[in-house]
Amino acid sequence: MAKINGRKAAETIAQRIDFTSHGTLSARTYAPTDFAPNFYGSQLPREHRDALFAALKAGPVYVVFSYETPIAWFSKHDITWHKPDVKYSMTTSHHQGRCPRDGQEG
Repeated sequence: MAKINGRKAAETIAQRIDFTSHGTLSARTYAPTDFAPNFYGSQLPREHRDALFAALKAGPVYVVFSYETPIAWFSKHDITWHKPDVKYSMTTSHHQGRCPRDGQEG
């Protein structure tokens, strides 16, 4: 997994490369056959968490995290970015700004 600085995050996310950035911003690709990730402790609201799990069942998903919370994901099944319109802390909101718009094709 690549270790990047925050300035390269937007470019790395757009290319859908797995990375970590000093523990606060990270991304990883999950395959449907991977052990099911546990997003229940995150701050992602239930309806969005359910949508993320549905995407994981349909095919590979690239998930962007702020701390432990999924803030955006790219579903390879529908070739679309999903970025829930959820307000978080200033830091997480800044991280959200580095992700492609909701509904944007990849």
